[in-house]
Amino acid sequence: MLTAGMKWLAILFLLLAIESPFIGAAKILTIFPFQARSHMIMGSALAKELVSKGHEVTMLSHFPQKEKIANYTDVYIKTTMLDLVGAQGHANKFFDDKNTGFKERVGMMSNMLSINTETCDMMLQEEEVHKLIHDNNAHFDLVIIEAFFNECFLGFVHKFKAPLIQVCTFGGINYMLEWFGNPTPYSYIPEVFLPYSNKMNLWERTINTVVGIGIKAARQCLYLPGMDAIMKKNFGFLEGLPSINELERGTSVLFLNDHFSISYSRPFVPGIVQVGGLHVKPPKKLPKDLQDYLDDAPNGVIYFSLGSNLQSSEMPESKRNALLEAFSQLKQKVLWKWESDTLPGQPSNVKIGKWLPQTDILAHPNVRAFITHGGLLSTQEAMNRGIPVVGIPIFADQSNNMQKAQLAGFGVLLDFKNVTTESVKWAIAEILENPRYAENAQRISRIFRDQPLTPLDQAMFWTEYVIRHKGAPHMRSAALDLTWYQYFLLDVTAFVTKWLTLVVLLVTTRLTLIEAAKILTIFPFQSRSHMIMGSALAKELAESGHDVTMISHFPEKNKIPNYTDIYVETTMMDVAGNQGTANKYFEEKAFGLKETIETATNMFHMNQVTCDKMLQEEAVHRLIHDKDAHFDVIIMEAFLNDCFLGFVHKFKAPLIEVCTFGGAHYMDDWFGNPRPFSYVPDTFMAFTDNMNIWEKILNTLIGTTVRLLRSHFYVPGMNEVLKKNFGFLEGLPTISEIECNISLLLMNDHFSFSYPRPFMPGMVQVGGLHVKPPKNLPKDLQEYLDDAPNGVIFFSLGSNLQSSEMPESKRSALLEAFSQLKQKVLWKWESDTLPGQPSNVRLGKWLPQTDILAHPNIRVFITHGGLLSTQEAMHRGVPVVGIPVFGDQLTNMKKAQMAGLGVTVNFKDITAESVKTAITEVIENPKYAENAQRISRIFRDQPQTPLERAVYWTEYVIRHKGAPHMRSVARDLAWYQHLLLDVIAVLMLALGTILFFVYFVIRAALRVICGRSKSKIQVSDKKKKH
Repeated sequence: MLTAGMKWLAILFLLLAIESPFIGAAKILTIFPFQARSHMIMGSALAKELVSKGHEVTMLSHFPQKEKIANYTDVYIKTTMLDLVGAQGHANKFFDDKNTGFKERVGMMSNMLSINTETCDMMLQEEEVHKLIHDNNAHFDLVIIEAFFNECFLGFVHKFKAPLIQVCTFGGINYMLEWFGNPTPYSYIPEVFLPYSNKMNLWERTINTVVGIGIKAARQCLYLPGMDAIMKKNFGFLEGLPSINELERGTSVLFLNDHFSISYSRPFVPGIVQVGGLHVKPPKKLPKDLQDYLDDAPNGVIYFSLGSNLQSSEMPESKRNALLEAFSQLKQKVLWKWESDTLPGQPSNVKIGKWLPQTDILAHPNVRAFITHGGLLSTQEAMNRGIPVVGIPIFADQSNNMQKAQLAGFGVLLDFKNVTTESVKWAIAEILENPRYAENAQRISRIFRDQPLTPLDQAMFWTEYVIRHKGAPHMRSAALDLTWYQYFLLDVTAFVTKWLTLVVLLVTTRLTLIEAAKILTIFPFQSRSHMIMGSALAKELAESGHDVTMISHFPEKNKIPNYTDIYVETTMMDVAGNQGTANKYFEEKAFGLKETIETATNMFHMNQVTCDKMLQEEAVHRLIHDKDAHFDVIIMEAFLNDCFLGFVHKFKAPLIEVCTFGGAHYMDDWFGNPRPFSYVPDTFMAFTDNMNIWEKILNTLIGTTVRLLRSHFYVPGMNEVLKKNFGFLEGLPTISEIECNISLLLMNDHFSFSYPRPFMPGMVQVGGLHVKPPKNLPKDLQEYLDDAPNGVIFFSLGSNLQSSEMPESKRSALLEAFSQLKQKVLWKWESDTLPGQPSNVRLGKWLPQTDILAHPNIRVFITHGGLLSTQEAMHRGVPVVGIPVFGDQLTNMKKAQMAGLGVTVNFKDITAESVKTAITEVIENPKYAENAQRISRIFRDQPQTPLERAVYWTEYVIRHKGAPHMRSVARDLAWYQHLLLDVIAVLMLALGTILFFVYFVIRAALRVICGRSKSKIQVSDKKKKH
């Protein structure tokens, strides 16, 4: 019997065991020198948490800690921007009644850029900072810097040769995303300082584009050259000092103080991590006087604060009196953060405090509303606590934050210049008396807090991840290596246009935590490898307490609680005919454009017939017409099963699609997600993310062709099948309409092996979901593997291919190569005998692949390159020899070869010599084993296991009724709006009009000038005659 103490000790050990992979204490330099306390709050929370994890932190900032913290060293920076602009009137200048329109925002930004350049120089020359710059003994393992007018400090990154993490204390500016090659679509993502939503009209999109490009141009051409000069002035003694542009593009991770629950859904590459609300901690106990004041409030309390930068006591008297008059007429108490000792005209229901514990106050149940300036931190605190807001924005991003709050339905916005007694009373009454604001605040709070890790834990994980993986260069997107014209495929467009023009010319001349839910999972494709992922997810959901119904070709052999099978018998082979099926994959054939299109076309045609037959099978037909059945969510494999989408409409349930491979271009379209042909290869093309122009052209042509074939040939046929079987349902939508409302896409992929690229929040990578911890092997296998002093080579061609059906010539070549090896060979062979079997080769009709790969004596895995097998090799850290045969296998092996964890032998090139050479290369060259272990560490280094992540987001979709807040407005844009062609047309028209006007004026002026000259000449001639 365990004692209580022993139980707690066991829990402690368990917590330690499930912590992130061990990392030693690191020396971290954090730089948050901007002189606004609100910016430091996030930096301070991050730095203190790093110290609590055992790291040693040095903080350069304007706000040193008041009390000494172990392992935390302050480097106090005294210089502020106010030293340059002068402090006079600064405290209340923000309260000036002014238009915060386009001109004023641009003017404010220009002033900030100009003043901050000089401020940054003065900060670097302060004694303590100067000493650190020239300290030859100092070293740091990581530099964390706030990405806000502090670029001159980037010289420290080069000095210490350390990875760089940047922290954006607001939602992020578009130029920051370009450090990662992340797309910045002006069509639906507004600039952070513009008061627009993600649903912009043409004029707003035009302004957004002009401002966005203007900010980038001003920063690049005016601001950065000055900052580069300052960095060179202070760090120029360091050899090979790069430019700020180069240092920024080397950023490992960018933390954004944002979250899609209040911001807009948009795609991010892996290195951009949202940690909005990082500073919000569980509420602490309030001081007794405050606790008593809030407790004794039968009508509730209104909390009022303008944050840490604005001083309420400095606002104009007229505005203060209007607020006081409004407050005096309320039955609620008002708690006001007021920075002076007295408040003239203070009503009896108003209590003031120079400093108030805001997050703890907002957690009190009697707080009914929060009157705020709309600072991002205050907004996030209100969201976290579920408190509706009255926003009175003053400057910077505050208006945007309050516009988002108003759009989300948990607040109203009141312009400061419009503050009157009546307007304040109206805003407060609207919030208090209309229950939708409190309801929406609670709803947003649930969404905001519903995260697999807290924002602070998320930041900790990725910070230590960057340290563990030496800057994590594997997360770097290939988009960074493309020129702008390559990124936008202008070179491909030019090439295609040239040849298209030529073709047209020739043609002319000669003639596109949750309660138990009922879940319907649909994985009817007749390949066992596709079912492996669906089965792993469905079983885990059943084990989590959900009631799962599975439609598939592979029913479970043993009964599983909460798991019901609906067996689908029809296969594509029934349609295509079985003759030659078993060995047809081994036919030698090309992987070119023509073959890819032919394969896709044949698959499309056969699958329409197959899908129709499956829907008409008795068990499926019964479910279609079952009026009593209901499901809370539908999970379906996104692979040629589109006719089953009718179940989504029948059960009115959210839809989660599962892609058992890396994903096709058209799937990105479901979410409005960018998938640039310039550096993201088609799944079935054996290209890398560094394509030459010919590969990019092929990639573009195939991607576009497959999309067009699908939308114009395949989907219309599937729509007919859908209508035939589900047409009795009222209002049956088309397949395209259903796909546009998919809640979530789970992709069998991970950036450690694939290519870093941006994804919308609703697109989640769960590559390796099926890989579980290794189990004990059968005794005979265990002994066979243990007794292998020279190691073992494991050979399997997966679940779809039968080794026993390969051509005799290839089999003989493999056997001859194996017979010359000193290693044992364990071969998954589906027949009872193997003619010519060497003594060092052992056979097995079925072998526990993932458990075998975990054995330390496995030296090499000879594989067909199926994605599941490749992921298992990656997870176990085993190098591979790939023999790809069809599908995405060639692409997977190309990636493995590129990552240095294996070599590829084309099936048609198999000879005894080529096989032996490949195996010898992988075994004797240590780089393959080293790279396999490195990739394994990266692949396994995740905050959640892929299966946990898949279950979390599945339950997230159920909890949030389909999670419509993750839906991007990009889905609703026409293609020409998404590509900003309408904006370009407006700008071209404006430019043309200006040029025409200039031409007209010049022409008129020249006529006048020429006319006068002619008159003078005539007058002169007359004088000469006289």
